[in-house]
Amino acid sequence: FDVIAASSEEARSPQRSIPIATGISLGLVTVVYTLVSAVLTLMVPWHTLDPDSALADAFYRRGYSWAGFIVAVGSICAMNTVLLSNLFSLPRVAYAMAEDGLLFRVFSRLNPVTKVPVIGIVVFGGLMAVLALVFDLESLVQFLSIGTLLAY
Repeated sequence: FDVIAASSEEARSPQRSIPIATGISLGLVTVVYTLVSAVLTLMVPWHTLDPDSALADAFYRRGYSWAGFIVAVGSICAMNTVLLSNLFSLPRVAYAMAEDGLLFRVFSRLNPVTKVPVIGIVVFGGLMAVLALVFDLESLVQFLSIGTLLAY
């Protein structure tokens, strides 16, 4: 949802495409979440699951360790997707704020060829790398949740 909102300035017809994209993504997320919850509920009793990795633990308990491994790899890929989507949207938000005079003007400069705020990507990507180096994974996930709550 962050990517849809952040890239709304780049859409050809944002009045039409943003509501459609939001509706489709909400529908997909709802269906997938409901199906995964149903599968998890029907596989093993809820009180026997490890709360830190319930889906992978359910597959391990049923003897499908290969599927648990796939789910674990998928969760790592999902964390990387969140980082990349934040790295996509944050420089664009900083660009819009710099255009309005709320941040330094250097963040409003675009690459003449790609029309992308390269300085913002480098600065905020470096900041994200430093934060990933300094804090543990649990703290980073909590920061991400707090940031998402504050954004919406």
